[in-house]
Amino acid sequence: HIQDSTTPAYPQFEASYQPFGDIYFAMTDEGNKPITHYKRDLNIENSIAGVSYERDGIQYHREYFASSTNRILGIHFSATKKQAIDFQAWFGTVHAIHAITKLDDSTIALKVQVKDGALFGVAYLRVRTKGSHAKVTIKDNQLLIKNADEASLFLSAATNFKSYNDVSGNPDSLCKAYLNDIK
Repeated sequence: HIQDSTTPAYPQFEASYQPFGDIYFAMTDEGNKPITHYKRDLNIENSIAGVSYERDGIQYHREYFASSTNRILGIHFSATKKQAIDFQAWFGTVHAIHAITKLDDSTIALKVQVKDGALFGVAYLRVRTKGSHAKVTIKDNQLLIKNADEASLFLSAATNFKSYNDVSGNPDSLCKAYLNDIK
């Protein structure tokens, strides 16, 4: 019963190995132009995975990275044409007890509660953009990015778990601290 709504059997008292949530994003597809030159890459030395493709003469690139030191996952979006980065990003989760909220003008939060358990978690998703015409809005608990030259999504997540007998952690303050450390 790993990763479903059933709490694990004895001797476990908490729902370890629960999925937390998902990040979804969709690129705005003006005119439904075909994608060509699609390529995925993985740079083990720098711990970066990437996707690149071309649409309507514009080359797009996404880089995915994780920092265990900073406790952040990131996705960086870029293109060879200014103001070409348009997408939306949002959270999803299988947890029945959850909430998705706006924290500020560039950050949404996901809060999840483990069914029949004491554990709960929080994830923050923040966007940073580059470009004088870039616009970020939040609508229906989704980040909407328009006309950016570049954009980066940063995810921080934490739970109230401290040890097997202490679930007094403050995941909100941890997520805030992790995101505030990003330069």
